[in-house]
Amino acid sequence: MNREAAFSLVELMVGLVVAALLVTVAIPSYQNFLQNNRISTQTIQLLGALHLARSEAVRRMGEVVICRSSDGSSCDTGVTTGWNDGWILFRNDDEDKPPAVDTGEEIIRVFPALDGSTEVGVTNPDTGVVLSALAFEPTGDAERAARFVLCDGRGASSARAVMVARTGRARILETDLDGSPLTCP
Repeated sequence: MNREAAFSLVELMVGLVVAALLVTVAIPSYQNFLQNNRISTQTIQLLGALHLARSEAVRRMGEVVICRSSDGSSCDTGVTTGWNDGWILFRNDDEDKPPAVDTGEEIIRVFPALDGSTEVGVTNPDTGVVLSALAFEPTGDAERAARFVLCDGRGASSARAVMVARTGRARILETDLDGSPLTCP
């Protein structure tokens, strides 16, 4: 007797219910995975920019500045603009304060706005003052310590920070220096 192999309606319905349950559990986990991956990538990109600024200051034997920039050609000095709009690295030949890209000063690299809903806030960890720029000296030292905090829509629980010591060393942290949770910008 030749019998065709097939699924019964009950078997098909059970299979669909199991598949629906798996998708219901997997999608939120996948969303969280994507958000973690995005903020980690953005944090590493910022860390790389800070390392580049420091190494270029030493290599060029002159001050190199990283500053927030929404247009990719000048520093934004207003407190209302965020670092999430992008930033630039440039050689600050005249070492003006606040730093500005003047005629003849080379823009080393332009970093575009961040993807997603990530906000970046930069402060001096000692004073809490909001920073619009950070300069690296020819010795590799930073002109001051800085705390770059990146937050996405999930808030402080998933925040990342890049801390720059006065010596110019930058490192990624998931808490503040004292172990307390990070505060989103």
